[in-house]
Amino acid sequence: MERDERIVLNIGGRKYETYRSTLTAYPGTLLGTMFQARNQELLHPENLNEYFFDRNGDAFHYVLEYYRTGQILWQPPPEVPTPSSSSSSSPSVSYTELQQELVYFQIPIPENQIEIAHKAGGELLDEFAYALKDLICAAIGKLIDRLAITFYRDGSPMECAIAINGDEKLRKFSKNGYCIVNYFCEDLKKYLESVFPRMLMKLDWGANYKSLTLDMINFFTRSEIQKYSKIGRLLAGSTGNRPTAAPVSFVDGNSNQINGRTSPNGSGRNISATTNSSKSNADKDN
Repeated sequence: MERDERIVLNIGGRKYETYRSTLTAYPGTLLGTMFQARNQELLHPENLNEYFFDRNGDAFHYVLEYYRTGQILWQPPPEVPTPSSSSSSSPSVSYTELQQELVYFQIPIPENQIEIAHKAGGELLDEFAYALKDLICAAIGKLIDRLAITFYRDGSPMECAIAINGDEKLRKFSKNGYCIVNYFCEDLKKYLESVFPRMLMKLDWGANYKSLTLDMINFFTRSEIQKYSKIGRLLAGSTGNRPTAAPVSFVDGNSNQINGRTSPNGSGRNISATTNSSKSNADKDN
């Protein structure tokens, strides 16, 4: 019996090794056709059995698994890798990246295409939510406590009431942001409230637009900002050592002393501030 030939596939610099029979078991695919015996003379390997393809090396993991198992084993990557997912040998690949490789290598899309489409939609919804989160963080870093973001039904460019660095991630959703907000507004609200517990989100809409107002004023606290400010730390350090100041009195143009308010018999023009001790010294001089 003829020995099965081992094939090395160099996909964008990442090397995979398999048997010729594994590939030819699916003759309707690119690699299954390429390695048929009838095409042997057309092949020009490097190092006797290595073939290079300038394609996505990570996504090819799932292509080769199809040849081995007959199934597309891809799952949407998690937002936060768990210990088990971090140690997994499966690369993190988006559905769009996978789809491009399936088409190129002529791998048939599973019959249940709607399930694959739903997975892609879930991935896109997550990406949209994370882009909103990143924009909120960017706004806080710019000391902005409110954002208004509008998406249009006709796919017009997304509008952000305050232009800040970080909104480019959302601008890619100009074409579908309206539908995402329309169908998943409650999901977005719950997610953002889980990340920013005191944030308020309001939805406004019209015939051709959906607008989100994100109000961060409830957690936009001076103390949290001040503790990272050189000025805030300087003032906090000097407050404990500063002597108590004498009460401040004001003298109006008619030499009437008032304490912290406008002179009752004038408009308050030419008011100057003195301490009580200064006024006592002045009385002694008189």
